[in-house]
Amino acid sequence: MNKKLFLITGDTHGDLNLIRFKKAKELNPDYLIVTGDFGYIFDGGEDEEKALNEMEKFNFNILFVDGNHENFDLLNKYPITEWNGGLVQKIRNNVIRLRRGEIYTIEGKTFFTFGGAKSIDIYNRFKGINYWEEESPTSEEMQYGIENLKKVNNNVDYIITHTCASSTLKEIMKYFFDDDLSTYFEFLKHNYNIKFKTWYFGHLHYDIKINEKEVCLYKNILELK
Repeated sequence: MNKKLFLITGDTHGDLNLIRFKKAKELNPDYLIVTGDFGYIFDGGEDEEKALNEMEKFNFNILFVDGNHENFDLLNKYPITEWNGGLVQKIRNNVIRLRRGEIYTIEGKTFFTFGGAKSIDIYNRFKGINYWEEESPTSEEMQYGIENLKKVNNNVDYIITHTCASSTLKEIMKYFFDDDLSTYFEFLKHNYNIKFKTWYFGHLHYDIKINEKEVCLYKNILELK
């Protein structure tokens, strides 16, 4: 059986030129993962529909976790279905939202996914227009993630999130904004002793390899290792 090519990149923020996706297409992947702030379900307008329709023509799957710049009113309207062992929302046949706290087995690889992040500029944004409370996960979603991790003995190949653990934030940012989700990830990382090959995240608009197991992504397109 041919080895499947997984690529991963950072925030795309609804770029209507689809630059990142077109660059990925040149590498002929089977999957492209976006680590949050996908941004193509934001205003529900014609331009977004055209972009999503163009994505559907690509011969690879586009998988994304949500970030803190998503329209959750629109995103949550898509039906929830099961896919590769976890719950998803299919935006198009090959454009799929990976939901919070789920574990998927895709082509023999296991993924723990958990989107969301706390915006630091919420006081300059407007609820229901460019800010939604759902950007921050609930305690129920966090517990759901823990319960799913227990089922696999806290052991997965990859973790895909939008933000990262508190200690990782400290390594990247001189002044960092901690929140409940980063604290939760810190708990999973150190207290809950989750085992993984690589943890990929976005959110910070940097392309940095933090260490051998943690990678912050923005515009880079990497092969999943």
